[in-house]
Amino acid sequence: METVRKKWSELMPGAPFEYKFTDQMLERMYDTELRLKYAAYAATGLALVIVLLGVMGMISFSIEKRTKEIGVRKVLGASVNGIISLFVKEFVRVITIAMFIAFPVAWFIMNNWLNDYVYRIPITPAPFIAAFVLLAVVTAMLIFVQTFRAANANPIKSLRTE
Repeated sequence: METVRKKWSELMPGAPFEYKFTDQMLERMYDTELRLKYAAYAATGLALVIVLLGVMGMISFSIEKRTKEIGVRKVLGASVNGIISLFVKEFVRVITIAMFIAFPVAWFIMNNWLNDYVYRIPITPAPFIAAFVLLAVVTAMLIFVQTFRAANANPIKSLRTE
């Protein structure tokens, strides 16, 4: 240790010798990344809640707006499964359009963010496909519950509402 101090004092006379542990330097360096990770988890949770509330609102509004149509279809002999599939097709189309808008934007942002790292992994389509499938399944379940309730109601009540 004395030889290190002696060499240090020869390089920079009058400067104190300061040492730092590598693990502490790395911890400080990645502290912001860890904070970003927890903030991203919180933002993701909040975004999921907002998205699900929005989807639920859209479905409820669409079914409420088309209650008379559901009643007419029911009177004319449409099955509950046929009515449900009608709404599912409509919302899967909306989700697909949203996917084609959101995925390139998300890929671009993630790609630029990952370019700042020395070691990085390529972005595969798997997370995008998983997000689409998960959102489609959750939306289909919400549509099924809401439409099932509306389709099993008495069609006479829905036709008298207006």
